[in-house]
Amino acid sequence: MITDRISLNLAYIYLERFQAIEGTLSNIVFRKTLYDDNTTKLETSFASLSTFKSWIDLNAPIKPFEDLECFPLAIYELIKFDVIKSVTNKNTIVSNNRTYETNSSNINSASLELLNTNYMLYFLKTLSEFNQLKLDEYILVQREYIDCKYIQVYFQNSLDKLLQLYKDYKNRTT
Repeated sequence: MITDRISLNLAYIYLERFQAIEGTLSNIVFRKTLYDDNTTKLETSFASLSTFKSWIDLNAPIKPFEDLECFPLAIYELIKFDVIKSVTNKNTIVSNNRTYETNSSNINSASLELLNTNYMLYFLKTLSEFNQLKLDEYILVQREYIDCKYIQVYFQNSLDKLLQLYKDYKNRTT
């Protein structure tokens, strides 16, 4: 669905900017939250930003809003990553209550602010809409047979907000 694409692609935009400023990124880890069973799990880490981008292009490509699938409903949150400044200098950035921090003095505080203010602002908006989608039991059980238009009838307000977030996101990529 749309929340997975927004959350993954937004993370890529800000990680790409972070890498341009600070150095090569590695071991990028996300927490995936699934809507229908309220579970979270750590996804396997991506070895590099290019590996992450290839995975996004395969699994969550940008499409016209009308062509997006309704399911799975999921959102991805950036948990941690490493920054390689040199062969012997690896710096870890971690999310602590949705604030990105590092113990390293080698990372510019402005780079962390890029994540803490810009990325987190868009992520929290997406998370808010994700949490407000209330699907009834019928939709959850019959989702393989239900057309997205049926869901739109009941959740038009949330879908309109997600559409706006999607447009905002797409405007940030150009």
